[in-house]
Amino acid sequence: MPRAAKEVKKENKEIEEKLQYLGLNLDKIPKVLLQDEEIKYRPTKQDDETSYKVYRYVDIKQLNILITPSERLDDLSNKFEKADYLSSYLQPEDDIESMQKNAVFMRFTPKIRLK
Repeated sequence: MPRAAKEVKKENKEIEEKLQYLGLNLDKIPKVLLQDEEIKYRPTKQDDETSYKVYRYVDIKQLNILITPSERLDDLSNKFEKADYLSSYLQPEDDIESMQKNAVFMRFTPKIRLK
């Protein structure tokens, strides 16, 4: 049974508001998000994967946004094996895998809570 047009419009409006809050315009994706670089991180055995660390004075241009289907407490090496750049979720290409990633991203966008 198809959803009512009002529900779809409301959901699309919510998605647009959340993307605007994040500063993302899907028509004009920043070049920084589209650049894929090799991950230069290798977890060591000394890393404590259950604690959180706070780093200060990190330039925003040095951050890479990666998305992984792993759980929070999974092994770091497994997380990085499965991780992929945010750009692969934002711009679907002609292959099925990238279209599925984009669909997953769009499906979870309405669940983002903004404070």
